[in-house]
Amino acid sequence: MLRTFIQFTSLTVTFIATFFWIRGAALLSTKDLAALSGTYLGYSPATLNSLASQKADSLVAGLLLLSSFLLQTCNALWPMRICDFGIDKWGALISVGVSILLFIFCFWGSSFLRKQFVLKAKDFLSQQELMEAGFNKPR
Repeated sequence: MLRTFIQFTSLTVTFIATFFWIRGAALLSTKDLAALSGTYLGYSPATLNSLASQKADSLVAGLLLLSSFLLQTCNALWPMRICDFGIDKWGALISVGVSILLFIFCFWGSSFLRKQFVLKAKDFLSQQELMEAGFNKPR
């Protein structure tokens, strides 16, 4: 019973951490990114890139934590046999290979998301500059 309690408590804490980590980044819209990177005379490209990178990395990390939660839950619910107490070398090697591929995919995905967030924020900033200049004033 103690083993099950500890395992499920760790799963739940992982899930709660994922919720709070994702919540901060997910609520940060591209308009917020544009506003935070703005200055009196335009915007700071370095700040915009940093904020977009933080948002993308937080979303990818949150998805990875959520995936970990699901894997641990599946493992906890799987009936244990006596042979499950040992460590299988092939399972460990396959796990390392899958983890390397997952890291590469997530690194690419984070870079792609960062570029998309920067493009959307720059688009918003350019529209805002046009509005302030009076080009799109309602009639």
